[in-house]
Amino acid sequence: MEDVMEIISHINAVSLTRSEKQNIPIEEQLQLLVSKLGHGTPTQEVFDTIKYYRLRRNYITHLLESLTSGFSDLINNRGGDLNLFWKDAISELDFTNDNLSVITENEIIDLLKIQRIILITIDKFIASLLQKEGIAKYICGKRFIQPAKINNDIIVERKK
Repeated sequence: MEDVMEIISHINAVSLTRSEKQNIPIEEQLQLLVSKLGHGTPTQEVFDTIKYYRLRRNYITHLLESLTSGFSDLINNRGGDLNLFWKDAISELDFTNDNLSVITENEIIDLLKIQRIILITIDKFIASLLQKEGIAKYICGKRFIQPAKINNDIIVERKK
């Protein structure tokens, strides 16, 4: 997500201020950046799902004994909507389940399927926002305006 926001900032010359980034989850930063461009964002369920992934990953990686209040609120307030939104993509994953101590193989497959859909959705959406002139400048700046690295052998050869 940070890479996506950096590319948007370079190509469209719009960015978030330091205070706008401070203490704001990454998915909300992306929503804010897109709104600064004057565009709507993909559905809220996409961003709620990204938030679910982030909070579930934090629960697992930090070996938390209980859900954070933010994660519990998301499960209780948006879990049913997420189940309905993703019903065609999931077989076992349940966004309303607050017992996350066990994860099944089918849940992992569901999470991977949803992640793929989200990545495609975000990529297509962001691609439609990027200014063509900004893309050209960005690519040229990254690819062709790099200072050439000349090693000593090349310098010696040129002097002959």
